[in-house]
Amino acid sequence: RGPRDAPRLAAAAQLATRRLYVHLKGDWNKLGFQSTQARLAFLYNELAQHNALLDVRVMLPCPGCDSAEGAPELEAVFGTEDERGQHDEFNRTRLLHGLPAVGFCPFPAAVSAIVEGPLESVEGDTPVEQAVGVVLGGTFDYLHVGHKILLSAVC
Repeated sequence: RGPRDAPRLAAAAQLATRRLYVHLKGDWNKLGFQSTQARLAFLYNELAQHNALLDVRVMLPCPGCDSAEGAPELEAVFGTEDERGQHDEFNRTRLLHGLPAVGFCPFPAAVSAIVEGPLESVEGDTPVEQAVGVVLGGTFDYLHVGHKILLSAVC
């Protein structure tokens, strides 16, 4: 979360037309609720600044889960040229699950120069215990950033 993420999110928001899946990486189990909430708020707010009508869906890292299955309607993947090899593996996995391969759209060169850093926790935040099941209810007549943060954090 920070200045290095902003150009990548801005480029993705401008390239996507209707829906954008954001697949997060790293060990989120070490982060507490405040840290998770801060990272998700940054992500949603940054994307909304560049495309307020974009349907943003966040895919949190899940050990043992296959992100290639998580979005069957996916059409393309944005990434750097260095990530093209990962994209090829992603498509092989999709094909194994009976899903169509997706295109690869490289980010502009300026965005490709961004280096990812480690996940950092908010000071004083402690990791939250994970539960086997979660029930979440409510009316989401207007699905705003706060709702999206809550839904992303519990899923």
